[in-house]
Amino acid sequence: MNRKLSTLIFIISGTLLNILLMFIFIIGLLAGVTSLLRVLGFEPTHAIYVPGLIAAILGGMVLAFFVYSKITKLIQKKFNIEKHLEPLFRPKRR
Repeated sequence: MNRKLSTLIFIISGTLLNILLMFIFIIGLLAGVTSLLRVLGFEPTHAIYVPGLIAAILGGMVLAFFVYSKITKLIQKKFNIEKHLEPLFRPKRR
């Protein structure tokens, strides 16, 4: 397997991992926000749900990107992936 194919596989698997993490965190935060608001006595039709759900979605996205970056850095250090991957950006020739 050459370096370009390894890079492509790494990027695709990283993207799938990021989407999976985002799905998990958003669903978890949505469930947490809705259960918290119900415990506090708010009905599901109350206007406080909209900002809470938006915050849960944005928080899930941010949390997924943070965890994804930590996992990627850990994998790169543990398996020394840089020697197997093609550089994505190269300096411009002048």
